[in-house]
Amino acid sequence: MTIGLTVGARLPAYCTSMGRVLLSELTPEAISRYLTTADFSPRTDKTITNPTELLAELAKVKLSGWSVIDQELELGVRSVAVPVRDTHRRLIASINTSVHASRVNMEKLQNDILPKLQDTANKIEEDIAGKI
Repeated sequence: MTIGLTVGARLPAYCTSMGRVLLSELTPEAISRYLTTADFSPRTDKTITNPTELLAELAKVKLSGWSVIDQELELGVRSVAVPVRDTHRRLIASINTSVHASRVNMEKLQNDILPKLQDTANKIEEDIAGKI
């Protein structure tokens, strides 16, 4: 695992959990533009690079309210992300956490870590609501 991110770092939305949460909320027109213009270069052999498959994955993310990535950005890296919404329930951000695949399996990521991340997003939303 070699990912080292700093403030302002950019990663492609199609193969990151936060990116998929953000993409899942785009309008159909914006999604269509993205799917026809984005470069879907594979980052690993697990990366979804087919626009039709990505669109199906984004539908799952929108329905579930969270996204999980299993070694699509980098081998050895799994991540899960959830949306952060304003008081009108509009998406304003996404938060995530990443784990090493050899230490945390997908079941633990979804059953143990995801609920904590969702709780954190809820607390952020409560803080935002209290400031408005």
